[in-house]
Amino acid sequence: MDFSIKKIREDFNKQIKLELSNPRKLSFTIGFGVFMGIVPAWGFQMMIAFALAQLMHLNKTLVIIASNISIPPLIPFILLGSYWIGGVTMGKEGGGPLIRNLKNISDVTLEDFFDNIGKDLFQYIFGAFVLAIIMGAISYFITLFALKIKESKK
Repeated sequence: MDFSIKKIREDFNKQIKLELSNPRKLSFTIGFGVFMGIVPAWGFQMMIAFALAQLMHLNKTLVIIASNISIPPLIPFILLGSYWIGGVTMGKEGGGPLIRNLKNISDVTLEDFFDNIGKDLFQYIFGAFVLAIIMGAISYFITLFALKIKESKK
């Protein structure tokens, strides 16, 4: 099997072309994939995404590709964003102690993060679901908007 970026891009474009007849469903598929990529089900995100995509009759390939938002370069932003959003939505001043004392993202060590996350696990989990919903919705609307623009150019 060839897992090169070029091959993934080709597969992605092929799947998009198969789904172009229904822009809302295609947009929902991408948004759902992004949502599942952020949901805190570490190690099981893609299996859950695949199973739910099957139940909802969504394009499984596109859901899996879109759920790959939780790649290593983005993980710190997803973790800290989840923690911060959880703190803000739960009314904690400055998003919680880890964020409040943060001057620079490079100041946070994994030890600091996991020490605070252990104390505020519910804050992180709640924030991760809120972030997943927000990013899934943004992905939905961006995809729908891009498809509408593409359609209007025809």
